[in-house]
Amino acid sequence: HSIRLNLTYAPQFRFDPKYPCDAYRSHIQGRVVCSFIVNTDGSVCNVSVIKGVHPSLDREAMRIVKNMPAWKPGRLGGEDVPVRCIIPIAFRL
Repeated sequence: HSIRLNLTYAPQFRFDPKYPCDAYRSHIQGRVVCSFIVNTDGSVCNVSVIKGVHPSLDREAMRIVKNMPAWKPGRLGGEDVPVRCIIPIAFRL
């Protein structure tokens, strides 16, 4: 089983995915789409699930996003601005 992140513009980081036991036993897999905001300091906040698969997979996807390191903030007119990002997190058995 694997969990795959498609983060082309994200910071490089190592994450410790934990495939939820109940989803694993029930052979549940799929892609959870998460939304979050990168603040002006690069921190991640307001994490939510836009498209969920199963409650335990959704929680794990949110945990992964919340534990990401700081991003480079967005810039507009030479100033740092908050940016909303959307990423898919694939859970495969």
